[in-house]
Amino acid sequence: GGWSYTVDNTQLAVQSLGTTSNVEDSFTAISADGNEQLIKVTITGVDDVEVLGGLSTANVIEDTGETLTASGALTVTDVDVDDNAAFIAQVDTAGSSGLGKFNLGADGAWTYSVDNSLAAVQNFSAGNNGVESFTAVTADGSTQVVTVTILGVNEPIELSSIETTVNAGGFVIKGNNGSEQSGRSVSNAGDVNGDGLDDVIIGAHRSNLSETDAGSSYVVFGKGSGTPVELSSLVAAGSNGFVITGDKANDNAGLSVSGAGDINGDGFADLIVGAPVASPNGTWSGASYVVYGKNDTSPVDLALIETTGNTGGFIIEGKAANTFVGHSVSGAGDVNGDGYDDLIIGAYQADPNEPNAGASYVIYGRPDVGGNKIGTAVDLTDIIADTGGFVINGELEDDQSGYSVSGAGDVNGDGFADLIIGAPYADPNGSGSGASFVVFGSQAGAAFELADLTAAAATNPATGFVINGVSADDYSGYSVSGAGDVNGDGLDDLIIGSPESDPNGPLSGASFVVFGKTDGEAVELSAIEANSGTTAAGFMINGVSADDSSGRSSVSNAGDVNGDGLDDLIIGAMGDDPNGSGSGASFLVYGKTSGEAVELSAVQESDGGFVINGVGEDDSSGWSVSGAGDVNGDGFADLIVGAPFDAPNGSTSGASFVVFGGNFTQSVTVVGTTAADNLNGTTGDDIIFGGGAVDTINGTAGNDRLSGGDGADRFVFSRGDGTSTITDFSSLDNDKIDVTKFGFANWAELQPSLTASVGSDTKLTLDSNTFVYFEDVRFDDFVATDFIL
Repeated sequence: GGWSYTVDNTQLAVQSLGTTSNVEDSFTAISADGNEQLIKVTITGVDDVEVLGGLSTANVIEDTGETLTASGALTVTDVDVDDNAAFIAQVDTAGSSGLGKFNLGADGAWTYSVDNSLAAVQNFSAGNNGVESFTAVTADGSTQVVTVTILGVNEPIELSSIETTVNAGGFVIKGNNGSEQSGRSVSNAGDVNGDGLDDVIIGAHRSNLSETDAGSSYVVFGKGSGTPVELSSLVAAGSNGFVITGDKANDNAGLSVSGAGDINGDGFADLIVGAPVASPNGTWSGASYVVYGKNDTSPVDLALIETTGNTGGFIIEGKAANTFVGHSVSGAGDVNGDGYDDLIIGAYQADPNEPNAGASYVIYGRPDVGGNKIGTAVDLTDIIADTGGFVINGELEDDQSGYSVSGAGDVNGDGFADLIIGAPYADPNGSGSGASFVVFGSQAGAAFELADLTAAAATNPATGFVINGVSADDYSGYSVSGAGDVNGDGLDDLIIGSPESDPNGPLSGASFVVFGKTDGEAVELSAIEANSGTTAAGFMINGVSADDSSGRSSVSNAGDVNGDGLDDLIIGAMGDDPNGSGSGASFLVYGKTSGEAVELSAVQESDGGFVINGVGEDDSSGWSVSGAGDVNGDGFADLIVGAPFDAPNGSTSGASFVVFGGNFTQSVTVVGTTAADNLNGTTGDDIIFGGGAVDTINGTAGNDRLSGGDGADRFVFSRGDGTSTITDFSSLDNDKIDVTKFGFANWAELQPSLTASVGSDTKLTLDSNTFVYFEDVRFDDFVATDFIL
C-alpha cells in the first residue's frame, strides 16, 4: 500500500501558485478485491521571487538644455497568479542628492528631470559628475534602484565674471589709464621676488607714465586670492608688484615682454622688455632691457638701466636703423649649458644676408656680481662676433626671420635648451607660406645661418631643422613658442601659429604642434595636416570660423593646467566673437599623445580643453596669451590672457586676466591643501599634487606622478613602490628625497644610482622594482643634502 507522488516543479501550473493559492492533485488506489481509495495531494504555493529587468541606468549631460531629462522602462515578471506584476506609482520623488525628480508609472516607465541652472549642477565638470537615484518598488515588494549620472562639462570661462567679481577662478589686472593698451603682451615672469609664487609681466606699450608712448611694463606678484589688481596701485611702490617705465617718447617699451629665467644667477627670476621702435642708433633700431628680479616694489626706470654701473639690469641696443631689435623677446633657457639662463631677441628687419631677411640674437646669461659686468650694455657687434652669445641670420629677402622668437625647451633631448624662430614671410611652399626654424643649443655657440637648415640634406649631427608652412599666404611662424612635453615622450615640443590658414573659413587660422625629435630632417606642416595617425609628427589645431585669426598674435605652452602629466597649450583667437564682434577668445587645449587634428569648435564644447571668452565687443581678448606658472601656489599651472582694448579705466586702458588651473578633468587622484599635508597614494597609479605648503608625499605602489607644489616638500619611497616621476623637485626650495628604507650608508653609496635620462631628466634606481624620475633636473646637479638617508 505504499505510494509516492512526484511533480515537475518547473511546470507553469506549479510555479504560478502563490501564497494564497494551491492546487489539489489526486489518484485512486484500487485493492486486489476491487475496493477503491481516493488519495489527494495538495500543492501549496509559495511567493516566488519576481524577476526585474529593463533599463535602470541613464545619463544626462550638463548644459544640453534648460531641463535635463532621462527616461527608461523597468519590467517585472511574476509567475504567481495571485500577485500583481506591477510597480507602485511614484510622483515627483526627490533624487538621492536632492537635485532632480523621478516619476514612475505602474507599468514601469520612469522619467527623471533636473534644472540645469542649479548651482550644484553647474559646478560639475568633466570627470566630476553627479549621481541621482531612487528606488522603484513593485506591488509585491521587490525593489530596483534606478540611477542617473549627471555628466559634468567644463563650461566656458567668462572673463566678464572674473572682471566684475572677486572670483575663485582667477583675477583681473586692470590697465592704469586710457590708451595704454595694457595686455598687448603678457608672460609668465617666474618667481621675481623669491616668495615661492610665480609672477606675471604685462606690457603697456602706449603708456605715458614717463614720456608720451614711452611705454611701461608691470610686474604683478603671485597671489592666491581673486581680488582684482589695479595697475595704478603699482606706479608708486605698490604692494603687489612694481612698474617698469620706458625711457623716451615713442619707444613703445613693453610691446614685447617675457620672463627671462635667472640671467645673473642670484636666485631671482629676471625679465626682458622689448622696445622695438626705440632709436638708440638710428630710427627704429630698437632696444631690449634685462631687468633683474628683486624682492621690493620700487619702480624701475629703464633710463637708469641704460647706465653702466647700475645694479638693476642692462640694455641691448640695436645697431642699425629700421631693424626693430626687441620686436620679439623671450627667455631661452640655458642654451650653452653654463648654468645661466640665456635670452633670444628678434630683429625681423635686419639685413644680414639680404634686405629684411631678419636676424635673432642669443644673449648668454652672465654673473653680474663684480668687475665691469655690472650694468654693462650688450653690444650686438660682440654677439655677431660670437662673444657673449651668437647671431642667427635669416636666409632670403623679406623672410623677416625673428618676427617671433621663443625658447623651445629641449627638443632633441641632449640637455641643452633649444630655440625656435618664426619667419612668416618666407616662401617654401608659395608666397607667404611661412617657415619656422629650430636651432639646437650647444656648448660652443657660433653665428648660425638659417640657410643651413633649408639645405637639401640635413646636417649630421643635426644642428636643428626647418618647419615649412602648408601653402601660400598662411604666414606660418607669425607666432611660435616652445610647447613643453605635450605627448609625454620626454622630448619638448613646439607650437606654431598659422593665422591665415583657412581650415574652417577664410582667416579662421590654425596652429600646429610639432613633436620633439633628434634629427635634422625638414618638417612639412602639410604632412601633419594630412596624417592623423599614431606615426604623426604632431597635430593640427583648427580655428572655429572665418576671421577668428586663431594663432595670429599668440600661442604658448600653458604648463600642465589639468594635472594629467602632459603639458597643455593656449591659443589666442582675438577675432572670435563670443560676446560681441572682436571680443576675442582663448583656447586651452589639453596635451595628448596622438596625431588627430583638434577642432577648436569641439574645445568650445569642452572636448579636449576649454574656451576662455572675452568680455565685450572689440576687446581683442587673446591678443596675447601665455602660461603663467603657478601664480596661486596650488600646484596647478595657471594662465594669463591679455585684452588690450578692454576699457576698465578708460578707452583701451586694457586688461589682463589670470585664470587659475585646477583638477578640471579629475586626473589628479590626491590633491593637497594650502596647509602642511601628509599625502599617500594607493596601490594603483596615482597623480598627487601637494599644494602650497610643506608636504610629505608617499605615492606607495604603482606608477605615480608626484608634484610637491610650493614649499619644502618631502618625497618618501619604500621598496616595491614601482616607478614614480617627480615633476617639480627643487634643491633651492629645500625639497628632500627620503630613501631611509633602502639602507644607503652615505652619499657616496647613493650617488651612482643617479643617471641621466631623456634630455635634462634624471633616473634614480633604488632597487629592481623601485625607480624615481626627476623632470628637468640633471643627474649631476644633485647634492648630498637633497637626500634623507
